[in-house]
Amino acid sequence: MINISNIYKKYIGKKGKASDNNEPNAENASNNSSKTSKIGVIDIIGGRILVKKSVLSQIPLLIMIVIYSISMVANRYYIEQTSIEIKDLQKEIDELQIRKIQVECDYVNMIKISEMSKRLESKGIQQSTDRPSKVIINKD
Repeated sequence: MINISNIYKKYIGKKGKASDNNEPNAENASNNSSKTSKIGVIDIIGGRILVKKSVLSQIPLLIMIVIYSISMVANRYYIEQTSIEIKDLQKEIDELQIRKIQVECDYVNMIKISEMSKRLESKGIQQSTDRPSKVIINKD
């Protein structure tokens, strides 16, 4: 990790004045090399960056970020699957409502008297053309 105070001392110096030359003095050079090290492309490719103290101290945070990311992806997948299932069920409900209306229509047509008489004529039963009359029974 880069220490800002070392950089400040390198270019400004201990007295608070900017140094005339751009080269750090021997004391600052030894402090800079021991406290900070350059991170190169070779360190990243080779994996040496993973064993540095600054990276090792961040492992719990990295683990938490990975777990959080996995849970976010899993939650998103679950929500999408539930949404697809809801759409499919809504289509099925619409189809069943249409089927229900068709069955009700067929039922209403079946119970009409004219429709019943047509069905019963094929079986030999005819509709009465006489008006209904009252039957009187004597108790004698």
